[in-house]
Amino acid sequence: MAELPASMLRSLSELLARRMGLHFPERRWRDLEKGFLAALPDLGCEGPQECFERLLAADLSKTQIEILASRLTVGETYFFRDQPSFAALEGAILPELIRRREGNRRLRLWSAGCATGEEPYSLAILLRRLLSGPAGWNVTILATDINPHFLEKAREAVYGDWSFRDCPSWIKNRYFEPAAEERHRLRQEIRELVTFSYLNLAEDVYPSLASNTTGMDLILCRNVLMYFSEETRRRVVRNLHRCLVADGFLLVSATEISHALFARFTPMVHAGTTFYRKDGEGLGGAREPAAPPLPGAASPLPEPSCGLPENPTAAGGHVPLPEAAVPPPSPGPPGAARKPEPGAASLLDEVRALLGQGRYAEAVEAMRERMGNEDQAAVAAMLARAYANLGLMVEALAWGRQAAAADKMNPALHYLVAMIEQENGLQEEAAASLRKAVYLDGHFVLAHFALGNLALRRGRRAEARRHFRNALSLLAAYGQDEAVPESEGVTAGRMGMIIRGMIEGMEPS
Repeated sequence: MAELPASMLRSLSELLARRMGLHFPERRWRDLEKGFLAALPDLGCEGPQECFERLLAADLSKTQIEILASRLTVGETYFFRDQPSFAALEGAILPELIRRREGNRRLRLWSAGCATGEEPYSLAILLRRLLSGPAGWNVTILATDINPHFLEKAREAVYGDWSFRDCPSWIKNRYFEPAAEERHRLRQEIRELVTFSYLNLAEDVYPSLASNTTGMDLILCRNVLMYFSEETRRRVVRNLHRCLVADGFLLVSATEISHALFARFTPMVHAGTTFYRKDGEGLGGAREPAAPPLPGAASPLPEPSCGLPENPTAAGGHVPLPEAAVPPPSPGPPGAARKPEPGAASLLDEVRALLGQGRYAEAVEAMRERMGNEDQAAVAAMLARAYANLGLMVEALAWGRQAAAADKMNPALHYLVAMIEQENGLQEEAAASLRKAVYLDGHFVLAHFALGNLALRRGRRAEARRHFRNALSLLAAYGQDEAVPESEGVTAGRMGMIIRGMIEGMEPS
């Protein structure tokens, strides 16, 4: 087949960088050409010129993005891929996180770019083996990808032998059950640890309660950044940094290590594997006592056990946190509030700016010091968001419920409470809060969408479709570039693409 003209490849490269963040410099144009030509049948095109003109004529659709992503990036993975990374997780990162969280028994982890699910499920298996204590843990493992068909396959959790090609045989024997046609289904107790969701790292808004990307203890983003342009990589890493709690960890692939790109992090080394830690930030007495830092490159951590030994160190599970929340701290008498200087920004404006910059601890301190005559419901809601971004979900829930109690007829506050209740393991309470939001505002798009996600996580696919379609119908009232209320900046066009992708991903292949 004749090579595509350089002008076409250059334009395709620019389009992909602009809309998907994918980076194809001239030296990789042959890879671009190969992937583009392979995508033609799926895109419904007979020839490259027709397809090229169609792609450039309008914004890429959700379906087009999925097809191009599947052909231009590597979607295949397998369990416990990259043993050195999992040795670092087993021997250093997860034990340290478990030790720090022993008090509240809560962990929040994110596999960004999860493909068909082998990575987050490997993480779930490893974490299940390391957890100790009969009372159990409240574990959130979020897994996101740009391809909803990958996500649907991940939710089914049925795999062939090729997905086990680099892990011990006992993994398959212990954690999987036989399925049809010599395939293997992951056991329910591991599947339920992981929540799958659509997210485009290059375009979507995060951290955000709406996408469940706040207050993360650990983020795995491996073999993803390599596909992005330099500008997109910097933006993604900046957002991932904001998604992590103080002293949280980021793990990327060995080919993506860059001291310049990860300058905001402290590099750590374990058994030859480099990972990154977000330096801590102070927060009065709200945080649990700071844990001693993990040793750095000059003082490597002890060697792990011999790579996923068959006998686990401990068995563990997970249970939701109790509903009772820590009462929010008293704001003190109004006279004690520090009044702003003449001409200074109001407290709410100041806090909005701090939250937008990811300075969550400073936002909390500002609200503590200056609460008084401000809108108490608005301040409580902002405190809830700030604490959620810091990973302090019990405090976040307490403030969120105080905000909703102060303004009972505000559907946005019931939605906020629902998002935090989900992160505290309170699924029934979250559904009730979302129903309140919809009762108060039947046109609340994100509440319908959240109800759909909640139903999907419970396996109620028909109910999920109904909520998703309701949300999609309500979006018709918005302009494509208009921000959806309470979405933290997501446009109606983008939200529609996400919802359609969720619906399509639920359809039989």
